[in-house]
Amino acid sequence: MNEAVNVAWCGLGEMGEPMAAHVLAAGHRVAAWNRSPRKAQDVVAAGATLAPTPAAAARDADVAFVMVWDVAAVEQVIFGPDGLAETLAPGAVVVDCSTTTPEYAIACARRLAERGIEFLEAPVSGRREGAESATLTVMAGGPRDLFERVLPLLEAFGANVVLVGPHGCGQAVKLAGNVIAIVGVASIAEGLALAERCGAEPQATLAALIGSTARSPMLEAFGPRIAAADFAPGVTSALALKDLEAAAQAAAGAGSAAPLAACAAGLYGRLVERGYGREGLHAVARVM
Repeated sequence: MNEAVNVAWCGLGEMGEPMAAHVLAAGHRVAAWNRSPRKAQDVVAAGATLAPTPAAAARDADVAFVMVWDVAAVEQVIFGPDGLAETLAPGAVVVDCSTTTPEYAIACARRLAERGIEFLEAPVSGRREGAESATLTVMAGGPRDLFERVLPLLEAFGANVVLVGPHGCGQAVKLAGNVIAIVGVASIAEGLALAERCGAEPQATLAALIGSTARSPMLEAFGPRIAAADFAPGVTSALALKDLEAAAQAAAGAGSAAPLAACAAGLYGRLVERGYGREGLHAVARVM
């Protein structure tokens, strides 16, 4: 797909809007849909067409991207009334960049195949700044030949684009990465709370730990923000909880133990219940 293609893009939120903008800038024709049309203004100003429904966006599409919140939202966009599946022609491709579950990705591929539509899951990692700078990591799951055909589109917003296995594996690897990152942030919050409760000065604690075997990019990124009680979001605590719950579901389906994910989900559940779901995932420090 090195030549310009017709792209339907559904979901123009924190990540989807800059991702769609990069596909547009790469020379492809984009018809965009978002639940709130107001968020489509920048992409439309750059040359995209605003569609009233996913079905309308997909009417002439070769490839349809989905970048929304969760399984329920993906289901609505693809298979709901006025969804993509109503108008995509046989031979078209759906690329789901949302974070769902391995089970759902496999089911989605099967249901679309019954309509002659191909499917690739391609969840992403890298937060808003990665989407803006086109340096996202893309964890794709699906057939290799389809991946290679869609690769030029994925490389419009991804600097590290990897096919990790067949359908279901992209979502599994994305959830694995989220568990590692979220549990890591929770461990940083716990360690800093321990040191502070024992009387250590927060900035001195950070200086010592960053020079120790505990040093990590996560500690360097989140440690100072936790110490300063700066809980402005990148990834929100509510999103962290959603992904931990999805990881627990995936682990149960695969017969894999996930005790750390379950423990972290309990912490984030308490955080969200207390009304801090819109704060950053490092706000887990509040419940330590």
